[in-house]
Amino acid sequence: MHLESLHLSVSSQNSIYALFPFFTPDHMRQSLTRRGLQAKYTLNAPETLPEPKILNTMTGIKTAFGDPAKFKVIYEKFGYGSALMFDQPAQ
Repeated sequence: MHLESLHLSVSSQNSIYALFPFFTPDHMRQSLTRRGLQAKYTLNAPETLPEPKILNTMTGIKTAFGDPAKFKVIYEKFGYGSALMFDQPAQ
């Protein structure tokens, strides 16, 4: 399997899809409603993440690293930098 063909999905931390994977959503909805617990859980289906863009040219890499306002880092701190890079915003 190629990494490019993986399609990941995201669900909230209180999703019935994540917390009760061996039960159908309809069963869990009925069970939680019967017990008065439905409001504590999210009943929405997980969303598929967009396919990542792969930077494979120096121009693309320089563009992404050169514009931190447009291309956000994963671990933001004060709008710039990350746990691995302690860069300063452009003056």
